[in-house]
Amino acid sequence: MRDPQTLGLSVPPFVRAAATRLEQTHGHVRVGALHEELDVSRKHLAVSFNRYVGVSAKAYARIQRFVWTVERLRSTIDVEWSRIAAEAGYSDQSHLVRDFRRVGAASPTEYLRRFAPDGDALLEASR
Repeated sequence: MRDPQTLGLSVPPFVRAAATRLEQTHGHVRVGALHEELDVSRKHLAVSFNRYVGVSAKAYARIQRFVWTVERLRSTIDVEWSRIAAEAGYSDQSHLVRDFRRVGAASPTEYLRRFAPDGDALLEASR
């Protein structure tokens, strides 16, 4: 989250709560339901979140899911893609791949290979 105080802005508590909720659930919360949970209108949450955080709540959730997934992938060499996709909150494995391409600019396996210390990630994909 960019620092709104450097811009002279005071972040509303519901925006902080929304960002915290998205972080705690690693983006696995329906953004459409988040406004009800925080008791603000959908539009007010969308406009305020974008203003103070710099991206939409949906984009922030996508980033949180991506970060959580990358952390899980870094801790294993035996990757069960469908399980990881489900745990991360993706609807299916292809949803995980689409988000990786959007956020990480590569498929999950390309991403791991690109960022492995020796450039050759040791992965055993299981289905």
